[in-house]
Amino acid sequence: MIKKLQSWRDIIRRKIGIVLFDRSLRSSSNEDGAIVFVRWDAKLGDAIVSSWVAREIKKKFPGKKVVAITTPEMRSLFKNQFLFDEVYSIPKRPSYAALASLARDIGDAEYLVHLTNEMKMKDIFFISKLSVKNVIGIDDKIKCVNIKIGHLTKNIHFLQKFALAVNKMGVDNPDTDYIVPEYLEDESSVKSSWPDNPTICFNPY
Repeated sequence: MIKKLQSWRDIIRRKIGIVLFDRSLRSSSNEDGAIVFVRWDAKLGDAIVSSWVAREIKKKFPGKKVVAITTPEMRSLFKNQFLFDEVYSIPKRPSYAALASLARDIGDAEYLVHLTNEMKMKDIFFISKLSVKNVIGIDDKIKCVNIKIGHLTKNIHFLQKFALAVNKMGVDNPDTDYIVPEYLEDESSVKSSWPDNPTICFNPY
């Protein structure tokens, strides 16, 4: 029952968000703006799936600034390991004021990539506050997503979804090999207590 109520709440909020904030893009932002990836819901595995995007965009467009939005816990990973030029961190449940402030801090954006199946009210609100020329997304029902790839990426891995997103920016045949972070101190710590025999570690979290 609780899950049903939460689901109904989310549906109602989304409908309200569409009425209040979903508009076709009419931004003055231009091709000099940044490329912004919304990754504020990404945990470690999800983050690694998109770890290569900044690397491949900067191969094609060396002068382009590539930005990520993520959680405070993931900020150093995107900045130091995944080669994003700038990383903004935001809490898991940000206020509307925090989202509006974030949009102002980012400034002009040429592309915003936000690959979520159904955008929530706060997602739509954030886009409405951002000065952005193009929004690439898989929620084809939203007006503010002007490059819709949901119908093209149904039932394929998120790796291919990100590959198509960067392709829409003009990056052909990107190298999608993951950047897997290495933490040598942590490895040494684990090895000191790890059994010598072949061992399988199951992490249910």
